[in-house]
Amino acid sequence: MRIYFDTSAFAKRYIQEPGSDELDKLLETATGAAVSILCYPELMSALGRRFRCEEISQQDFDSIESQFLQDLQDIEVIQIHPSAVFRAIGYLKSTSLKTLDALHVASASVWEADLFATGDKKQMAVAQEVGLPVWFTGEETD
Repeated sequence: MRIYFDTSAFAKRYIQEPGSDELDKLLETATGAAVSILCYPELMSALGRRFRCEEISQQDFDSIESQFLQDLQDIEVIQIHPSAVFRAIGYLKSTSLKTLDALHVASASVWEADLFATGDKKQMAVAQEVGLPVWFTGEETD
């Protein structure tokens, strides 16, 4: 099974929270796994926020970044294809997705993912609308 992980899902590999154990199991079952090139700056942004809020140490930050870069050796890193940009524009015109979230859904669609892993409810809804099966890593309550 080819699984595309958006950053909110893939970050659970490094930050223990609900869904982390399930994510590791899902990665083990994947015959193909991918993240967008966007995952790196988005993960660094999330870690930077946690560092500035003193939720993680500099050592934790550096260790997570190192592990992430090592993990990228074993999964496909998808560049943003022009066809994904145009699909994302379509999603942006018809939904309330943010730009990078739309690019993730579009990239998963262009890559022809068998499963789209996300922790974002809006992404989940749009992915389902465009025919992508979804594994939701977030909390069900609002």
